[in-house]
Amino acid sequence: MLMMRAGILTNYPKVARELGLDPQALLRQVGLSIDLLENPDRLIPGDAVIGLLEESAQASGCATFGLRLARVRQLSEFGVAGLLLTQQRSIRDALRVAQQYMHLLNEAAVQYVDEQQDSVVVRVELLTAGKLPTTQAVELYLFASVQLFRAIAGSQWRPLAMHFKRPAPPSQEEYQRMFRCRCEFASTFNGITLSASDLDRVNPDADPAMANYARHLIDLLPGGSPASTLAELKRHTYIFLPMGRATLKQLARARGCSVRKLQRQLEDGGESFSSLLCGIRRDLVLQYLANPRLDIGQVAGLLGFSRHGSFTRWFVQQYGLAPQQWRRQQLHPAAASAAATSPSSAQGPD
Repeated sequence: MLMMRAGILTNYPKVARELGLDPQALLRQVGLSIDLLENPDRLIPGDAVIGLLEESAQASGCATFGLRLARVRQLSEFGVAGLLLTQQRSIRDALRVAQQYMHLLNEAAVQYVDEQQDSVVVRVELLTAGKLPTTQAVELYLFASVQLFRAIAGSQWRPLAMHFKRPAPPSQEEYQRMFRCRCEFASTFNGITLSASDLDRVNPDADPAMANYARHLIDLLPGGSPASTLAELKRHTYIFLPMGRATLKQLARARGCSVRKLQRQLEDGGESFSSLLCGIRRDLVLQYLANPRLDIGQVAGLLGFSRHGSFTRWFVQQYGLAPQQWRRQQLHPAAASAAATSPSSAQGPD
């Protein structure tokens, strides 16, 4: 079970009441309570947090519930890890430290920094045990990241662009007001694009002594040690898939070890790379196919398949029908049913 700090929901009851919701009832619905939120450092199930935010958005009719919660959230609510992050010399250093201590902030979060010539893309995913939608939690996470970058680079700093997998909402006013940049919806990934020069912009308020103090406190915390190899490998795989880099060799390089050592570590965890990869693809594939803006070839690429046919064969093995058939049944059930019962209907190649 992937956990998150309870501090992520510090202002949840207030925001929920402002929108006419009963926060205690909604918390109970996902197995949480107001009492659990009193200690911000307490770890609570990530799926419960993600489900709570989605249910709150639906019940309130507020499509930007996650952003509304993010708007009243302070970096101090990140606890001692937040203190460490804000004392870093640059955004680059903060991203490196965030990756190191992600298991203390948000075990469900996966983050990868893709450096290009003139820009840097910070890609983000949230892992769930089931097939939960993650829109609200992702947007909460993305704005928290922008808050952190502004704490380091200055309050006037803005990204080059924000990327959201969700379809474009009816109104983008809240996004423009909070992010102050171009927002791309129905994107193939969630993330932030910033200028390459911003990555190393010096934080004038960075205090190395305070950073060392915060690191010392973190190392004393229960669970302060780095996350497990299996959890870290899963994080890397989620991000590397759409980049065509989810191979054992590339993942070993990312972890700074040999392929054989990585295989042994997987075996010690009772896992193989092929089963891990298949599980992650199953986590993602139906989300991608449900997005009508992605054609089947794009879905194949996002899952790391270099050939359309390979993806189709894998999908048939997993679900018993071709991806195009699955999409027709889900997006156009009436038409799919009529085609299936028509005497002249025939199944063509996908």
